[in-house]
Amino acid sequence: AEEVLITQLRRSVASHLVSDVPVGVFLSGGTDSSLVAALAVQEGQPLQAFSLGFEEAAYNELPYAEAVARHLGLPWEKEVLSAHRAASLLMEMPKWYDEPFGDVSALPTYLVSRLAARSVKVVLAGDGGDELFWGYGRYPWAKRIATWRPLLSLSAPVLTRLPSPRIQRVGKLLDLPAQAIPEHIFSQEQYAFSWAEIQQLHDDFREPWHSPYTLPEHPVARQSMWDFLHYLPDDLLTKVDRASMQHSLEVRVPLLDKAFVELAWQVAPALKYPTPGNPIQYKPLLRRVLRRFLPPAFVERRKWGFTIPLAQWLQSSLRDWLLTYTEPHYLQQQYGLHPQPIRKLHKAFVQRKTYLATRLWLLAVLGSFRS
Repeated sequence: AEEVLITQLRRSVASHLVSDVPVGVFLSGGTDSSLVAALAVQEGQPLQAFSLGFEEAAYNELPYAEAVARHLGLPWEKEVLSAHRAASLLMEMPKWYDEPFGDVSALPTYLVSRLAARSVKVVLAGDGGDELFWGYGRYPWAKRIATWRPLLSLSAPVLTRLPSPRIQRVGKLLDLPAQAIPEHIFSQEQYAFSWAEIQQLHDDFREPWHSPYTLPEHPVARQSMWDFLHYLPDDLLTKVDRASMQHSLEVRVPLLDKAFVELAWQVAPALKYPTPGNPIQYKPLLRRVLRRFLPPAFVERRKWGFTIPLAQWLQSSLRDWLLTYTEPHYLQQQYGLHPQPIRKLHKAFVQRKTYLATRLWLLAVLGSFRS
């Protein structure tokens, strides 16, 4: 499987490097972007790497990206997004997307695109690897919930009182009627409003939308397929396309080459799922390929998401922006949302229920769109 995979991936990267203008690569230091960069270097074409980081160490991958770039011999440029800088950009964001767009990584994607566009016209990116090879943290949750849901449902009241915000969220969702959440997106619901919460916010409530496709039996494959068909094109690729086009930058995604995607869907679940006793190391097959190009210390580290310190920023530098555009009566006037659930969200967030940060962010993005 490893040999077949790398052969097809080499072909994909080589075809995506064909260009009569300078080419670069978005490099986070993670598995997917590092693999694309390493294979691009193997083709012998001049290449430049671009990365974005944060002042907050817990979210900053720049040291890893720099180490990978240095090992591969790539010229490397970086950009740092601070909370203060984010506040100044937020008012511009609705114009970039032409619709309320809630992905919190829209800001860093815009900035790293601007950085790259100063030097190149085309960049390669690692999008698609997580969906194809089960790299998200929600995939183990999908399996756990599918396996233990009857037992977990009985213990939902206990889970909602545990100190971990994520476990609290799972407990809250498990306490809802089973039909309220489609099973294949159950593990993703912690990041956004549940259907029950949408109904609380607005009277004009529609039944949950279900995928028209036949979903696999394996719970992780089911979640992965839903993400590939909906989350990837409707969120991630939309985000990258609109952010990069603001700077006339073309982003190419070798991991989503048709032939490579068809091959990835044939890979057995046992080769995608973390090995027993080593649950942190996602995408084992891609990591095996990456070890051919990078030292083990670069490959075997915990997964980071490309996201901002949202809860921290909303409680500090973005607090005024948040309060302005999630003011309950303003949202009621603009969108017909009920004020009381919004007040409850604010109160719970102030009480350090940080998992609610994304919900408030989504409401603020919605509110700012009509400003």
